[in-house]
Amino acid sequence: PLAGAWIDYVARGQFLLQQGRTVADVAFLHTEDHGYAYPAGMVTTPAGYDFDIVYPHHLAAMTWRDGALTLPTGPAYRVLMLPENWAADLATLRKLRDFARAGAPIYGAAPVVPAGVRDYEARSEFAALVRELWDGPRAVIRRTPLSTALKERSLAPDVVLPAAPAGGELRYIHRRTPDAEI
Repeated sequence: PLAGAWIDYVARGQFLLQQGRTVADVAFLHTEDHGYAYPAGMVTTPAGYDFDIVYPHHLAAMTWRDGALTLPTGPAYRVLMLPENWAADLATLRKLRDFARAGAPIYGAAPVVPAGVRDYEARSEFAALVRELWDGPRAVIRRTPLSTALKERSLAPDVVLPAAPAGGELRYIHRRTPDAEI
C-alpha cells in the first residue's frame, strides 16, 4: 500500500522517458579502456546543457550532417568532447579525422597510447593521425574547457535551472516529440 505512489511516480517517469528523442548538445567519448562504468568524475557540463556518453562503436555509426554528429537512431550532438589520458584505436582516430575534415567540432586531449596490440604495431600510423588531428590545419582544440567550446559554437543553454542545493547538483534529461519539449 505504501509503495503505490512511488510505483506511479516511476511509471510516469518511464512513460515520459520513452517519448520522442533525446536532445543533448554534447557527446562525451568514453573509451573501453575505462570500462563501461559511469564516468561520474569525468563528465561535467555547464548548467543548462545535457550530454550523452558515446563509445567508439557509436562514433563508427555517426555521420556529420546539418551541423551535428548524428546517430542513425536519432540523437544529434553539436560538440564532441574527448577524454583526458586516454587510449585510442586506429579506427577511432580515423573516424575523428573524417569528422574533423568535415568540420565537426571536436575538443579534448590527444590519446596518450594506442589502445591495443594491433594498434601498437601500427604506431607510425597512430602517431601520424595524432599529429594530423592535434597539430594540423584542422587541429582538434586541445584542452579547451567545454564552456568555451559551447560559447564558440554559439550554443545557448538548453534550460535555465535554479541553483543546486549545497553539496548537490541538478540533472535533467531533455526529450523532444513533434509537438512537445519534455
